[in-house]
Amino acid sequence: MHMAMGQLKNLGYLDTRQLDSASTRVVRMASEPLPGGLYQEVYHVVFQQEDGKRLEVITRSKASDQECSMGPVEVYLVNRKLQDPPANGR
Repeated sequence: MHMAMGQLKNLGYLDTRQLDSASTRVVRMASEPLPGGLYQEVYHVVFQQEDGKRLEVITRSKASDQECSMGPVEVYLVNRKLQDPPANGR
């Protein structure tokens, strides 16, 4: 979460002064064991700002039992989430 927050702040997507920390949600979507005692982890993070602006990201990183991040964290900004399929099936 913190690595994603830093990247979003540095790129101008997130104003951390306006962040509603109590409403920030982090959900682990996947964890896969890798060789050497590492894990590939995928998280869904939702940042809520006090002005109502909401940013959703997916992060992917490698972790170990000792460190939450064993390399760069990839951050993917969720631009649009499909709610319901269109009536015509497209």
